[in-house]
Amino acid sequence: MAIQVKCGQCGKVLNVPDNSAGKQGRCTSCGAVIQIPAHKPPAPSSPSPKVVAQPVPEHIVVQCGQCGKMLRVPSRSAGKQGKCPSCGTLIQIPPVVETAEVEPVETTIPAQAEKKSIPPVRGGTRLIGFRKKPSETEERGTGGWDGRERRSGKDRRSGVDRRSGADRRTIGDRRGAGTRRGEFDPEKEAKKKKRMLILCAIVAVLLIATLIVYQVVVVGPVNKERKEFSLLIEAANSLLESYGNNIKKIKPLEMPDSPVAIDNISKSMKSSYEEFKNTLKGCSICPKVEKYRLFTILSEIPQQPDGMVKPVQKFAEDKKTAEEENWEPERLKKRKDDLHDTFLDAYHRMMVKYETARMYLAAIRYAAEGPQEMSEAGWKEWLQANYGRLSKEGE
Repeated sequence: MAIQVKCGQCGKVLNVPDNSAGKQGRCTSCGAVIQIPAHKPPAPSSPSPKVVAQPVPEHIVVQCGQCGKMLRVPSRSAGKQGKCPSCGTLIQIPPVVETAEVEPVETTIPAQAEKKSIPPVRGGTRLIGFRKKPSETEERGTGGWDGRERRSGKDRRSGVDRRSGADRRTIGDRRGAGTRRGEFDPEKEAKKKKRMLILCAIVAVLLIATLIVYQVVVVGPVNKERKEFSLLIEAANSLLESYGNNIKKIKPLEMPDSPVAIDNISKSMKSSYEEFKNTLKGCSICPKVEKYRLFTILSEIPQQPDGMVKPVQKFAEDKKTAEEENWEPERLKKRKDDLHDTFLDAYHRMMVKYETARMYLAAIRYAAEGPQEMSEAGWKEWLQANYGRLSKEGE
């Protein structure tokens, strides 16, 4: 049977072989020399001591194996688990064990036993090394619960260890054997790193998905509309430039003798407008722009030279009639002046529509480049302020 000896230096309880009684040994924890007590003589028969039951304490004292804080837990929580309020570590609360207090009974000790004392220490005494229990070694290296009463699960008042055999396994043991509090745990760090990588991957996927949805739903239509608007402005400017070059070929103060030149100008304008429509075919922004009547005005401009062809043709017919009927020169001149006025009216209508188309295009560009799209009332007010007379005549 092993003898239990408590080190007076560090408080460690050691198991010593039976044959080491009365000898000296060295503590395996702190190295202090310990005197091993000799076997006690058998006690004489004495009356049995009285056992007095102790009341169950209202609180249980538990020490956190992570931060070392002593906690007072209600007795009703015995056998359950709870978190340390200081560090949040999960702690197993030991069950309540009913204790009993033994009343001492006076016994007579033989005179020989009283006289027997511990033999003195001789200088040549060999020190005996003690062997630790596996449970003590495991507790020593895994959680900081080193067996001292100050860091044990004993009740400070009664001195009784209320932890069961399974509960005496420290929180450090649950972290993994051989790992002290505060030391690097490769397995734990690997799991933590893996969780962080998974979290980063999820965040990255969500961010990429958000950007894709934003590009498709918001940026895509906006960019498409901007490209179509730029194409519209470029095509409209090119068409108006073609109209202007053809209009410059007409001399309004001199009515031509032949309608061929005017007819060729009308055909050229109509051809330019067809190219303009083909360029904007399938453009989704055209319905929005049409509220400014741009396409309506651009389609009406090529029709205006037809109004100038008719008076020229009529004057050519009148010249033949005057030769056949011998008209007086004044009559032919008056007829030419009347037809010239009709020619000028048609030219004026064409110029009004041409200028109106230019200011409509300017209004569209202003509405798109401004802080917000111009309303119908604002558009009309802008036209009246900048091109009041032409706007009225163009309508």
